[in-house]
Amino acid sequence: MPRTLVMSVTLADCRVDTFRPSGHGGQGMQKRDSGVRITHLASGAVGQSTESREQLKNKKIAWRRMCETPVFQKWAKVCGLDTEGWD
Repeated sequence: MPRTLVMSVTLADCRVDTFRPSGHGGQGMQKRDSGVRITHLASGAVGQSTESREQLKNKKIAWRRMCETPVFQKWAKVCGLDTEGWD
C-alpha cells in the first residue's frame, strides 16, 4: 500500500495579530480588539478583516482571504497542496 504525504496548513503555521479597527461601528467596535490579521509565515501571505464586531468571524474571513492570495496559491502549488474547497 503506497503512502501519500499529507500536508495541512493550520493557525500554528501563522502569526495572528488582533487590533482595534478604525472607522464606523461605534464604541463596541473601537473598544475591543476585533480586527484580525493572519500572516502565513512560510509564504508571507496576509489576510485581514475588520468587517464584523466579532473576532471569531473576522478570523474566519481573514483566513479565507489569506488562502485566496496569489502568494499563498503559488506557495501551495509549489508544495503540492490542493487548495480546492479550502475555507
